[in-house]
Amino acid sequence: MDKESIIELLESKYSELITWLENHPDEKWTEGPEGKWSAGQQALHLLQSIKPLNNSLSLPKFFLKYRFGKANRPVRVATP
Repeated sequence: MDKESIIELLESKYSELITWLENHPDEKWTEGPEGKWSAGQQALHLLQSIKPLNNSLSLPKFFLKYRFGKANRPVRVATP
């Protein structure tokens, strides 16, 4: 998967999530199953985890190689 397709997939899933959250009843926003996160906590977690990823994907490739180095093994490709 290349950078553009990852960005496209993230944007489409983000749109689906926003639509779902807008249609989610307000009283369920803070309620969750016993011992599980509420919808609000899930949304906050997704927001906090996607921001660093978006920032990383917007950096030039050479900077990421400089910061994290080059892989010492072949890249694994996920098969659908």
